[in-house]
Parts: sequence; C-alpha cells; structure tokens
Amino acid sequence: MPLYCSAEDCTNCKYYSGRLVHTYPGEPTQRKLWIRAARPSQPNWLPSKSDWLCRDHFADEDYRTNPTLLQSLGLPTKHARLKPGVVPSLFTRTRKQQQLDVNEEKRRRKEIIDDLLGTLPQATATDTTSSTTDKTKQS
Repeated sequence: MPLYCSAEDCTNCKYYSGRLVHTYPGEPTQRKLWIRAARPSQPNWLPSKSDWLCRDHFADEDYRTNPTLLQSLGLPTKHARLKPGVVPSLFTRTRKQQQLDVNEEKRRRKEIIDDLLGTLPQATATDTTSSTTDKTKQS
C-alpha cells in the first residue's frame, strides 16, 4: 500500500499519522467520482488497487459512526466505515493557488520594471563617447 494519500496536494502519511484511510471503491461509477474529486487537474490519472484517501477528505457525516466522536471517547477509529455512495469532498488546493499567486506577482513585477525601463531616456553610444572625450579635454 502506498505511503501517502493519493489526493492532489495531500501529504498525509498512513503509517506516521495514525489516520483512518479508505481505498478507492470497486464500483466503476463511484470510483470515477472519487478520482475526479481527488485529482481534478489530472483527469486521466487512475488509482492502483492499493491507492487510498485519508480521512481528512471526508466529513464526519459521511461515516456510519462519527470518527471524531469515537476518538473523543477514546475508542479506536480504525473500524469506522463510510456510508454507501459517499464521495470525498474536503480538499485544500492551497499549493496550487499559492503557485498561481507567485506567478501572478512575478508577472506584475516584470510589467512594472518594463514600464519603468520604457520611460527612461535611452543613452546612445555617441553620447557616452562624447562625454568621455569632453572629460579628457578638461584634464
């Protein structure tokens, strides 16, 4: 079984976090819905039989028994089961949005620099040569 959750931008690890995990359903329609939810930017991606999604992508009401309640009572959550037909719905797309913000900021800065450079008077080679010649004549 893979070590990390297969959801886009999720780095939750199965073995170190103690998180409840769920393998992709075998039923084709349900499986497609899970894939679309987990990897929206990779429509052709297909999970292996051992790929899984962590509990962070499911709401408490998606379970037959609320895992948060079980945990608060000190009971094990490893046997919590999803209700039939549930699709993962909790995802953060922060990394992708942060990268878009960084790229937009780079474009904005480049435009400002280009505008500033465009308004500066252009020095020519003859201007530079004549000013150097004038300085040597004065010495």
